Amino acid sequence: RNPFAGDYISDFLTNYECGWKTPWMDNRLQFNGALFMQNWDDFQISFQGANGITQVDNGPSARVNGIETQLQWLPTDNLLISASAAFYDSELKNDYKNNDGTINAPKGTTLPITPKFKGNLVARYGFNLGSFDAHVQGALTHAGKSRARLRLSDYAVIGDSEANTMVDLSAGLSKDNYSLELFVQNAGNEDAVLYKTAQCADSVCGVQAYGIRPQPRTIGLKRSEEHTSELQSRVDISYAVFCLKK
Repeated sequence: RNPFAGDYISDFLTNYECGWKTPWMDNRLQFNGALFMQNWDDFQISFQGANGITQVDNGPSARVNGIETQLQWLPTDNLLISASAAFYDSELKNDYKNNDGTINAPKGTTLPITPKFKGNLVARYGFNLGSFDAHVQGALTHAGKSRARLRLSDYAVIGDSEANTMVDLSAGLSKDNYSLELFVQNAGNEDAVLYKTAQCADSVCGVQAYGIRPQPRTIGLKRSEEHTSELQSRVDISYAVFCLKK
């Protein structure tokens, strides 16, 4: 790091949390969750300074309030449906200033990177196919847009990271210690930018920002073998064939 950038101090996070785990319908339905309030003092923030060298600075205090929930439902012995959702509300409790008093981000600015909402939904159906144990599964995940930078000057150049929704599919067979699975990751070929960065300081290189994107649609076939040694340690051997769509 830049030896002339100055020192930074430790940051401290105080978390107040209460949660619940609730079984219903003879344990065929579970609803779990947690509420939390976090106070984050002198939080550390890294950014690219002069000549592309990373600098670390202390921000002011911030608060993060949120709720995380999980629902698991077994409507039949073969079908399992699970869903989770998280809501986050974060903001600066004080102005984020330079040593000269210049305001980098005012009080109330949303913290970067974490979206306000994230959620997923997974359905898995297991059944017997002859002498094999078979399954089909679908998973839907979503993350809302998020602020890419905290500093106003950098945010004006870089902006937000986009919301994204992805679907994964799979179907497989297993018997004894062997399994075979066909999978499709990112079936919709979602191309949203998950994270943004630049080659040097955002004020200089941000006009040509780089987007970190999800893996494109990937179709694969995976074969696995499970072995147990005399010490009862488990060894998985997997073979996979992939086909990526740009």
